[in-house]
Amino acid sequence: MLKNYIKLAVLLIVLLTAISHAVHAQHTPEAFLGNLPVIPDNGCISDKSVKEKFMADVQAIIDQIDAELDKRNENDEAYHKAHQNDITNSVAEKTGLSKKKLQKIMQDSENGKEMSDEESEALANEVMQRKANMSLADLKKLQGMDDASQKAWANDYASKMKADVLKNPDKYKKENEKNMKSFNAASENKNLLDKIKAGETRIQKMFDEIEKQDAAVEIKNDIKATNDRINQLLTSDSYTDDEIVNLYKTLTKLEEKYCEYCSPRYLIALEQYLTYTKTSLPNYYRLEELSNQHTKMQMDVKSFTEPGTVALGAVKSYAKMLMGSFGYYREPHIWATGGD
Repeated sequence: MLKNYIKLAVLLIVLLTAISHAVHAQHTPEAFLGNLPVIPDNGCISDKSVKEKFMADVQAIIDQIDAELDKRNENDEAYHKAHQNDITNSVAEKTGLSKKKLQKIMQDSENGKEMSDEESEALANEVMQRKANMSLADLKKLQGMDDASQKAWANDYASKMKADVLKNPDKYKKENEKNMKSFNAASENKNLLDKIKAGETRIQKMFDEIEKQDAAVEIKNDIKATNDRINQLLTSDSYTDDEIVNLYKTLTKLEEKYCEYCSPRYLIALEQYLTYTKTSLPNYYRLEELSNQHTKMQMDVKSFTEPGTVALGAVKSYAKMLMGSFGYYREPHIWATGGD
């Protein structure tokens, strides 16, 4: 009997774990991206029900992403509030400022009270004196020196630092190792950001270029000219119904032509955007890792940011562009279809 209970307990634990993982998996960037509707084959269809369902399905995913981001933001704020004392202790240690002073600064900031320029300068001066053994006045004086004087000051400062290093080798060894890790992380972070920015710029250019093509510009100019002619006639009171009907038929054909030219190019750009988003997810995850490492090195406090938060924003950006899949379609004008 006892063995049966143990087996049942183990089964329940496995089942609950599986359910927990499944629920969590539903809120990942990969899951949201996979749940979005596929890119349509034709962006110029007239079936309203198909388009409305498509738009509703995309909007539902965007709303779910927003809800997930809101939840993560609340969790992050709660975590940092719970660890505020740890953060204060770390900042106090690194700056030499008292906890009482730091707590007052943070409390004032939360209440919307910002420091004046004079207060900021006084605070910076205090930190420099405690950590670098020099004041802002010394720094300003140094900036006003000629090259020879600055070089002499630098040599003197380097000599003092060298003596301190020889006196406390372990201290500086650890600091150098930490600084090197920070430098390497910052370099990798910059390379990733540059890579992501280059990819986003390339994708955005694809969308921007669609309406700049000569053929697209020509059709758009014809549409404008036709609209202008219709407005001119309608305000003149000297037109026949046949004239207006024919102009609206021309306008409808031009808008169909514009959709048939631009829409396929938009859908191709979407395919490129989807591929880029999928392949970029590891880069977004790595950016978060580097950010968490930076927080840990600077504050000695582990970041609570849940993996995939940055990637969720990237998936949302793609989803918003997916919403425009039928954006070039225009309903036929009622006059062009024989309506009154």
